[in-house]
Amino acid sequence: MSLESHIQEHVALRLGGLGSRNLAMVNGPQQLISKVNAFSDRKRVRVNHGTPTLTLTNGSAVVTASGTTWRTGTASDRPRFFDLIQFGSDTRFYKIKSVDTDTQITLYETYQGTSVVATATAMITYYLDWITFLLMPGEYTFPVSPDHLVVHPGQAFVGMSKYGCILSEGSSSPPTPFFDWGENRVENLTIAPTNDFGSLDGLFSVAGLSDAKTWAGMVSKVSNCRLSALNLNGEHSGGNLRLPLIGQGHSIIEYCEIENDNPSGFQNIGGRTGVSTSADTKVSLNHCVYKTLKGFGLGASFSSPGMLTLDLNATYNIDQSIIDMEDLAVSPSSLVGNPGALFVPSTVTDVVANFSSLTSRVANTRASGSSIPSCIDVRGPCTLNITRSDLEAEGTGAVAIECAHASAVINVRGTRLKGTTNSVNCSAGTVNLDTASTEIGGTTGVGTINDSTPAPGLGTT
Repeated sequence: MSLESHIQEHVALRLGGLGSRNLAMVNGPQQLISKVNAFSDRKRVRVNHGTPTLTLTNGSAVVTASGTTWRTGTASDRPRFFDLIQFGSDTRFYKIKSVDTDTQITLYETYQGTSVVATATAMITYYLDWITFLLMPGEYTFPVSPDHLVVHPGQAFVGMSKYGCILSEGSSSPPTPFFDWGENRVENLTIAPTNDFGSLDGLFSVAGLSDAKTWAGMVSKVSNCRLSALNLNGEHSGGNLRLPLIGQGHSIIEYCEIENDNPSGFQNIGGRTGVSTSADTKVSLNHCVYKTLKGFGLGASFSSPGMLTLDLNATYNIDQSIIDMEDLAVSPSSLVGNPGALFVPSTVTDVVANFSSLTSRVANTRASGSSIPSCIDVRGPCTLNITRSDLEAEGTGAVAIECAHASAVINVRGTRLKGTTNSVNCSAGTVNLDTASTEIGGTTGVGTINDSTPAPGLGTT
């Protein structure tokens, strides 16, 4: 099999069956920018379905018809899962959640237009014509605005070599390789500073996050990548290594190595109140390794840093991942906040997080003032469900779980917790520990701690 055949087979398997016309080989940053711009007009394909007899009800997500063959008809006649759809003269786009039968589809959001009953209505659908850019090995350092890489919906980026394809931007303010990220995918690349940066403020700049309807039902994906903000010259101005999370969509990050030596940690971009909720925004973090090395040796002040900060209102599913913070005691006087390997800030209003087979280590830490190093630090309202995990923190005052918000509920089942003196510190909120969990160290705090009882909502061990 030829190299091109291997590439096409790989892309077809990973990115949804693309043919050769949907594959563009790239060698060098300027060629990538020019090709991304050249293919920007292919992001949507329009399909006119004529004027079927439709019933549309304002406030309902269900659309019914008569005489249509939406599931069994020809390919050109079938609306598809995730297609955008327009009805009549309504300029609003809706996202198709499911094609239920030949005569019924369900939308992601409810229909907002004027209700019609069994009426001939124009119907147009749009689908993404995905284009995959295959990057040859090399260093892709992009110039600063306005000539940086601005991506478009339906564009995917695949590297020939995970460690041989390196993407960055030639600036420290901000070095963001991907601008206007949304319904995009990236795979098999290293995204890291390639120059002598003082900081790395963000890997992805999400487009249209303030528009609650922009990304409804859409999916972004980062797979098998190395995301790094390790600085080489010992200087760091405290920027954040951001993950590409899209409000009201589904963000997938899998099989990635994520590393930093920045005490501000990995800030998930987003978190605007009212833009997203745990019901409509999903985040999947699977089989990833997060590491912070020598994170507090900078002599500056940081407030409540977290390696992985859940600051977007969403439902997070974190499975078989490792979150480590190491060697944090280089300059303990710089540590002002409570360093949590995983941090829920006070700015969120609706976070649900499910952890399965999570391993977290917070090592070599020393408390400064009243700070308490922890594997999980909760400062905002949330519900956390932790199963079959291993959380261990060492150092002065270190605990596995720090719960400090009255509206926080943490359910723990079949999990090992270890702290220096106490494994759990609950100053507010509720922590439920089931009989299959092991606490090495005691529990403390004025909040509610239910020990040795079945954790609600997690089933039986």
